[in-house]
Amino acid sequence: MWPRNEHVIGVFFACLPNLEQLTIHRLDELSLSIPPLVNYDWLASKISLYLPSLRQFTFNLHFCRKDRRFESVPDNVLNQLQENFKNVHNNLYQSRLVIDSFDP
Repeated sequence: MWPRNEHVIGVFFACLPNLEQLTIHRLDELSLSIPPLVNYDWLASKISLYLPSLRQFTFNLHFCRKDRRFESVPDNVLNQLQENFKNVHNNLYQSRLVIDSFDP
């Protein structure tokens, strides 16, 4: 659900205006995903447009470590991701970002 899928997500959310809880799971390769995520809006713009009744949002980001050079997400990057997520959702509803990684 990165920017290339934003339109599809908007169409999907438009069908669910009374949705109160949303949980998303995203799987991506650790080595490729980090840079674009630092400034990602974590669907906040789509949620504000289409889900006025949302009370709880959880985004589970699962990283697959395919390349051994990328063992884990550096702490400073994790902090940036968490801070950005918190800022874009700005206490409008209960929100949580969960990040984990695993070997294939």
